[in-house]
Order: sequence, then C-alpha cells, then structure tokens
Amino acid sequence: MAMVGLKLKLRIVPFVVAALTAVVMTATPAAAQVDPRNLGDGGVIRVPTNPASTGSWIQAVVEKYQLEKKYNVKIDYQMSSVTQLTANAIQTGAADLATFQFVQIALMRKAGAKIVAVAPFLAWGANQVIVPVDSTLKTVGDLRGKKLGIFNNIDIDWIVVQAIAKRDFKLDPKDIQTQVAGIGLLQALIQNGGLDATTVFNNLTPQLVSGGKVKVLVNIRDLIADLGLPEMPFLFQSVREEYAKEHPQNVRAYLAAFREAVAILAKDDEIWVTHGAKLGLTPDTITRLRVVLLKDMVPQFKPTVEADVNKAFEFILREAPSAVGGLSELQSGWITLDYQ
Repeated sequence: MAMVGLKLKLRIVPFVVAALTAVVMTATPAAAQVDPRNLGDGGVIRVPTNPASTGSWIQAVVEKYQLEKKYNVKIDYQMSSVTQLTANAIQTGAADLATFQFVQIALMRKAGAKIVAVAPFLAWGANQVIVPVDSTLKTVGDLRGKKLGIFNNIDIDWIVVQAIAKRDFKLDPKDIQTQVAGIGLLQALIQNGGLDATTVFNNLTPQLVSGGKVKVLVNIRDLIADLGLPEMPFLFQSVREEYAKEHPQNVRAYLAAFREAVAILAKDDEIWVTHGAKLGLTPDTITRLRVVLLKDMVPQFKPTVEADVNKAFEFILREAPSAVGGLSELQSGWITLDYQ
C-alpha cells in the first residue's frame, strides 16, 4: 500500500466520532492483571512482518499499548514482504515465529525445517475475486473464456474456484485464461483493463473497492461454504521448535499479546485512524477494512482444528495433487494446541 498524504475528515467515518470525545480503553496495560503463565522471560522473539499487511495492525496495537512490557517479552519485528524470504529466515534460524499456510508448513517440515504451528492468524476464505466495476460477470461460471489473475497455479483460492467451476457450472478450468503474477501487478492490471477478474488479498480489497474501479465478484469464504468445507484458519503462526523448547514462555507471551491486540482492535476506534493514516488509507477504506479484518482474524484454535485442516487437505489433494508437493497426508506433529 503506497504511503500518500491524507487529510482525515473524521466526520465521514462513523466509528471515529467517539474517539474525539473520549480516550478508548480506560484501563492501561500496566494496571491489568496478567496470568503468570503468559509472562515471558524478558528475552527477544524475532517476528518477520510485512509493514503493509494485516500483521501490521497487530504490531501497531502492541506498540501503542506497550504489550511487550505487559507480557515481559521483546518483539523484534523484522520487515519481510516475501513469503520465501520469511521461510528462509525461519529455516536458517534468523527468525523465531512467522505466518504460513498449512500446506507450506507441511512442506517445510518435509524438507527438514523443524517448525510447529502454535496459533491461527487468518480464516480460510478471507480473500476475494474482484472484477472491474462495470463488469457484467456475475458468477464463477461467467469466467469461461475470460482472463483471471491468480497468485500461482497451486494457490488454494484458485483451487476452490476451480472446484466450484467444475461442480456447479460444468466448466473446465482450462477454459479460464489465467495470468500468474505478483499482487502488485494484478492490482494494476485489474484497474487498467488488463484482466477480467483477479484474486486479491483480504487487506487490499477495501482500498481497491473504495477507489471506485473494482467490485467484489465473490468471496472465497462463500465458495468454501458451498463446497461443505470447514471454517478454519489457513494462515498459522508457526515457531521454530528449538526456540519453543528454549523459550516457551516467550511464545506464550507473544501469543497473549496477539490475542489482546485482536480484542483491542474491536474496541479502539483511534488506532484505525492513526495506523490507517500511516498506511495512506482514506477514511472510507479504513471503515471497510475494519469490518473485513475483524471478521478474518482468528485469535484461538477450535478443538477441531486439526481434523478440519485434514479435511481441507484431502480436498486439495483430490482437486489439485500438484499443490501439495508430493505429500499424501499431513503428518502428525505439525500443529500443537499447547499454547492456547
């Protein structure tokens, strides 16, 4: 997201009004009682994050409310905007905790990386398929002969779209022209007439829609529900097993801060204004984004999470075997509920 100048007209954003007359969240972090089990050992946990991503909102809250001090842990946020760079940092020991899709975690473990998923982050289906605002496309079935932007050929959103296309519209996915590209190029192409539709990340959709050039064709979440697949995370916060063994309290402290940050985002109007301005977002975009992110962020695992993910994996294995890199199943040990 580009950093641009922004004059906020707070009257446009309904949820900002209260922030003008009162300071939200009357209790300070220092005054709150902390479960001793969630206190860190005072050491550092290194966390790669994209400064324009959903994770940046968590970081903004952690810093504003001094949650590092509250939970006695030092969080070293490392700028990383590419998944492969983040994976490399985890695999080489240059980072301690990072966010990956469940298939990525399984493939990294297969390759020898000793990491384990310890908490959810975003719900499966958070992303969207968008089209130009004047598009006549109404359903996935209308993509026949059209050009669709995708992140890669094994992206799980694309797999879901293909499954719906085949089941509901008898549409061979080969009849959909695909353009594989990075998210920046896909955004430019959809706004400039170079694509008929594109998949897009949940945190970018509000800004694109607010710009007036695109609209949502379908939410991936709705397609997942149509397919009878479970509600579950698709992005998981994962820790190097060595770090978790040496500093389990820091993992607990970090995740306690994460969960509190999610709760604060649901109540603190001002953080949306201040961090949104830092990201160069308009008031309308901020309003839309708040609704989206609060729906998509998942603070804790459900007891059924492992069974749910196994069901999703079986679906992906059936629909797109190439997407799982030769895996036939998710081996045990890739996830733990010990940090709930």
